[in-house]
Amino acid sequence: MANLSSKSMGVFVDNASGSLTDISGYVNSQSLATAITVLEDTGMGDIGQTSVLGLENLVTLSLSGWVNSTVDAIFGPVAVNNTSVTKTAQFKMSTALYYNGEFWPNSYEVSGTPDTLQTWSVELTSQNSNAINRTSKAL
Repeated sequence: MANLSSKSMGVFVDNASGSLTDISGYVNSQSLATAITVLEDTGMGDIGQTSVLGLENLVTLSLSGWVNSTVDAIFGPVAVNNTSVTKTAQFKMSTALYYNGEFWPNSYEVSGTPDTLQTWSVELTSQNSNAINRTSKAL
């Protein structure tokens, strides 16, 4: 099986009217992370450590890139309004592999220094551990 290249990756987030917007060209880093908590349950007299699975963690979608009017219109209101509105997002790994669902935007940052492009970053967190779909079809 061939290894996947980042040139087939992409990301889509809904805009103010609810339409998914391709912001891939404005993103220079994207990641999707999740985990399951592992709880140690070693008892007295055991000769080795033992564990059980705990709760599933929420899925986190982290994005960053260059500031422009498209990205600012999607995430800017989150920064100033402390909105509780979720964002529909789709993380494209390859032509036929997508992760999508509803996310809470829980942090948004814009920064810059003299003689550089302004940059932004956002962290989106799933509403619950079952709110994200893995599918072969785009939304």
